[in-house]
Amino acid sequence: MASKTLSFVRELNVTSATESKVSLELQVQKEHLNKATGLHGGLIATLIDIGGSLAIASKGIYNTGVSTDINVSFINAAKLNDVLTIEGKCEKLGKNLAFTSVDIHNKETGKIIAQGRHTKYIAAAHLDPKNIANLKL
Repeated sequence: MASKTLSFVRELNVTSATESKVSLELQVQKEHLNKATGLHGGLIATLIDIGGSLAIASKGIYNTGVSTDINVSFINAAKLNDVLTIEGKCEKLGKNLAFTSVDIHNKETGKIIAQGRHTKYIAAAHLDPKNIANLKL
């Protein structure tokens, strides 16, 4: 039997990507909910992680490094069948660290659901031969 641990990733769609920015969408499913029937905070934190990592990848970095810290502000609830937009931005790509910000909104209402910041250690990532960016830092 296949694991359902990260099954939500299959439901996460990239809607646009440019250098430093990525947009994704996710429709909230039953398995995304907590016992109070709202979007689970752990899933929100995971979306911040993924959104920030993909924003780094949009700069041509193949290996997006490891997390050094993540901060999430839970602002409003999301419920079953809500469609979320996740906007990730790479604020700075340095020699050792990458700094990202991620906003999650309800697509229909525009209401902010959560905001996050995600910092990743990327020093070794600069040397990856799979990078498509010519990084001169």
